[in-house]
Amino acid sequence: MWSDFLSIVAIIISIVVAIVEYIKEVRLSRINLESEYYKDIYKNHLVYEIPTARKYIKFDLYNKLIDADKLINELQKLRQDSLYFQYNNPEFYKQLKETIQNLEDYLVTNTGKEFIGEEQTIVYNTIKDNINEIYRIISNGYLGKKNIRFKKLKIKFE
Repeated sequence: MWSDFLSIVAIIISIVVAIVEYIKEVRLSRINLESEYYKDIYKNHLVYEIPTARKYIKFDLYNKLIDADKLINELQKLRQDSLYFQYNNPEFYKQLKETIQNLEDYLVTNTGKEFIGEEQTIVYNTIKDNINEIYRIISNGYLGKKNIRFKKLKIKFE
């Protein structure tokens, strides 16, 4: 009687373990497949285009923010290239799109405005923090992690 009971428990445990392993394998296969998409879509943007476009942003002799156009254009391309994820991973896409849009809005709003002294540092840090957030969101998506915001980036429109 005990042996029958133990046999049934062993069979149930084996079935549960097999189901759990199958689910893990399916998830891992999906992550591996999607990682190829992430590489194809984002590698050039993250490694070359964004850093190159970012280095053009500066302040002119009148302390006005200038030359943000290249980064704005690159962010628009990044958002456009991310459309695949609007259907495949809507949560990722929504968060990435929102972060890109916030940075674009910040750049458009502040281009041509005068910033003096420490304000310039704040502008550069805001741009850097938002670019870092974009990279973090994409990296987490690539690794199959959920994107949890530890802090909401504050963008001041002055």
